Amino acid sequence: MSFHRSQYLKQTDLFLVRVWAQVDSGEDGHGKRNGTAEWHGKVQRVKDGEVHQFDSLQDLTNVLLEMLSGPIETL
Repeated sequence: MSFHRSQYLKQTDLFLVRVWAQVDSGEDGHGKRNGTAEWHGKVQRVKDGEVHQFDSLQDLTNVLLEMLSGPIETL
């Protein structure tokens, strides 16, 4: 069975991802600094400017899956 290149649709997307940590520099109940970091970020699709914020790696994964689940555009 042979396939022609035109039988496949190719779609690419470009995203800007900004990630930062908010560090809790407070002390635990024993006088030690806990240094717990919470990761946050923003992802923006370059093509149309669509922006979403996220508060964990799982949120980022969910946002990207949602952004990529739309219809495939043909050229």
